[in-house]
Formats: sequence, C-alpha cells, structure tokens
Amino acid sequence: MFSDIVFELSTEKIRKDFGDLCATIFQIVSYQNGCFIHELNCVFPKVQYSVIRTSLFLLFQHNIVYFSSNFHKNFCGNYIIKRIKIFSRIYEPIYRFRFLRYISLIEQEYGVIGKYLMKNFLENGQIFPMYIIKNHTINDKIKRSEIEDIFIQMARDGLVGLVLDCFYSKKTSFKIFPEKKIFLKPLFENRIFFWKISTFRLNIILRVSLVFGIINEYYGNKLLNIGRSCLCRILGVKLDYFFTGRFSIDTLIDDKNDFKKDNISNETLIIQNIEEFSSNDFFVTFKQSSIKIFYNKFLEILKIKTIENLITNQFSHEFWIVFSSLKKNVGNSEKEITKDCMLNDLIVRKQLYRMYRLGYIYIQEQEKTQDHPDIQTIFFWKLNFEMIKKKFISEILKSIFNIVLKIEDMELILIKSLFSKIIEEKIYFYKTSLSHQIKALLVSLIRLDEILLLMDF
Repeated sequence: MFSDIVFELSTEKIRKDFGDLCATIFQIVSYQNGCFIHELNCVFPKVQYSVIRTSLFLLFQHNIVYFSSNFHKNFCGNYIIKRIKIFSRIYEPIYRFRFLRYISLIEQEYGVIGKYLMKNFLENGQIFPMYIIKNHTINDKIKRSEIEDIFIQMARDGLVGLVLDCFYSKKTSFKIFPEKKIFLKPLFENRIFFWKISTFRLNIILRVSLVFGIINEYYGNKLLNIGRSCLCRILGVKLDYFFTGRFSIDTLIDDKNDFKKDNISNETLIIQNIEEFSSNDFFVTFKQSSIKIFYNKFLEILKIKTIENLITNQFSHEFWIVFSSLKKNVGNSEKEITKDCMLNDLIVRKQLYRMYRLGYIYIQEQEKTQDHPDIQTIFFWKLNFEMIKKKFISEILKSIFNIVLKIEDMELILIKSLFSKIIEEKIYFYKTSLSHQIKALLVSLIRLDEILLLMDF
C-alpha cells in the first residue's frame, strides 16, 4: 500500500512536468523493476524509436531513471557494452515538490549566485559547468571567478556532484574512462562529465534547518551559532559526522563572526557560552575540550510532537489518553493502563484493540514474576513507532496526491474560463477566487511536506 501511493504520486508529478509519454515510460520501468529499451519499443509500436529515446534521456537528465550497463570482452580483449538496462528512482520525482525550498535554502547560504546556480540545476537537470558560467544572466558586475568560487564551494559541501553512473559498471571493476579524467572539483573547461544536485544532501540540510529553527525559537542565538559552526566544519566531509561526532573548541573559536552578533568576541566567553548549555541529560555535552550536540534528540522530540498532533486531530480523546499513557512507559499491562488513564475497562480495551488493528501497538508476552506469582504469563502492550511513522507518511502522501489533483483540476477550469462567454467581471471574480484556492492548497502542500521531512522521508 505504501509503495503504491509513492509510485502513483511520482507518476503524477512526472506527468505534470514532462508529459504523458514520460509518465507511462516511468510506470513501465517501475512496474517491471527495470527493463531494456527494445522492450519499451515493443510496448509503443506506433511511437518512433527516437521519441522513446529522447524521453528516456530527458528522465535520465533529471535523475529520475538511471542506466546499468553490462560489459563483455570481444576477441581483441576490449570491453564492449552488451546491453543497457533502465531502472527508476521512485522517490526522486516526489522531491521535485521541494524545489522552492531548495532554492530558498541555497539563497540563504550562498546568496544570489547560489540561487542562480541551483535554478539552473533544477531546470536543466544534469549540466556542464561551462554552460552555466557562459550563459549567466545574474548581473553584468558579477565576475566569472565569483560564480566559479560559489560553484566550487557548493561542490565542496556536497550539494552538487559528478554524474558517474553511466561511466561505471556495477558488476565489474572496468572503467570506460581512466582515473585521471575524473575530477571531484569542477573544471569549467571540461566537457566530459555532467554535474547534478544531490537531493540526499539537500534533504538532510533542510531537516537540520528545521532543527535550527526550533533551537533559535526556544534556546536563542547562542546555541544556534554553536550548531551552525559545527555544521560548517564538516559539510565537506561525511554529513553523518554532524549527528555523531565531537568538535574541538579550538575550531569553533576560529569562527568568531557568528558569536560577535551576540557581543561575544573573547575566547573564554565563547567557552562559557558553550558550558551554559552543557549537561549530560541536555542537548550538548562538553568533555575534554570538545563538544557534542545531540541533534537526534531534537529530531526525536519534533517527530513525537508531530505524531501527537496528528493523533489528536485524527482520533478521539480517549484514544489520545491511552496513547499518551503508553508513551510514558516502555511496556504496560492492561490493568496498569486502565489505572493510569482513569477510564472504564471497556473503553481502554476498545482503544487498545483499535490501536492493535491499526498496527500502532504490539503485544509482548512475559513470564510470571514475583510481583504476579499467580499468573502464568503477562501481556504487555508496546508502541510501534516505526509502524506509526509509516502509516502517517502514507496518509500524508495520500493528502498530497489529492491536493495535486485538485490543483490540476482548478488550473484546467481556470484555462477554460478564459475561453468562455461569461461577462468579464464574473470571469475576473472567478479567476481571483480560483487563484486564492490554489494558493491555499499550495500552502497546505508545503506544510505537509514539512511533516514528511521530520519523518525522514
């Protein structure tokens, strides 16, 4: 059920952005779990081969499909491509809903030049760096070297990267191009390799920016500046280190610009500022001249709060009371839950059975103990947070799918109204009301996407 919703939403997004043929090709490739181009040619006998090939390369250019090549040796000992199989990236079209978020995030971190570069990547997909530099339309005063610097900085942070899928074989160690031709730094005169954005990195940084927003709101700029300094230290390395590693105080002191906003320029004051938030049971630990910020704690708090809000809006008050009782303790028997909730036995049993049917809780058996010597086994009810998260993600994806269909219907009605024979005043009123409804639906879509970000989607 979950994969079906993801698949339908991805197909609908491709249909809107690239047309019906590309959406149908994506459907076939996804259903078959990969197929060859001659199989697609048999499915569309009336469509020209060149049109199918162009549609495939359009999807490949926007990272929606990728090619897997099989190699074999000929008599001369050279490697030749035997067949090329096409596979789909099912989640990639859904990330296209976040393009406006990506642009605003890059503009905040890299300025107008970063926004221009990101727009080019989102519009064209995989692209040569030289094409972006030559055809820039930002400002005549901006030099080429400035654009190159921002591009290199984005590559260092892992937000853009080389496209190496079509140059490497997954089953063999053979490489079509020698290693000397592969550059991790963008060379602007090079026309061998395309570059593309990394949606994986962008999604993580969007998630981190949501956490930073919560930190800024509840704990102020001091803890926010410490967190941002830690993030700047490791963007060029593995981003996982941001959630697990420790950071030296010396490296944070080097970055005094962020702390100067709070009138903190002395090194001892910066260390005192860090010690203020340091505690074993808090979000920052300070040990042996190094600090560690537990961002996962922030994320877990945000996830649980979001799940609580969704449950209160979707289910009854009794359901919420039983759920909050289960959330307090790791495992509870039915009697303990009834005592904690102060509800009738039948109501508690009914809500527990409802949660069990939905997959929110599971039963764990435990042998008798000294506290319960007369009972052979005790049944404990435990929350299944992974299943709860998956259920809510599928519900949110359903809502997004319905919103997308409503927006498309309203846009069609808006276009039809332009050619109708209604009075101009009525057409204007009709257009404004429809445009307001579309804006409201887009806002709700953005809010739902925020919940998906918190749920690690």
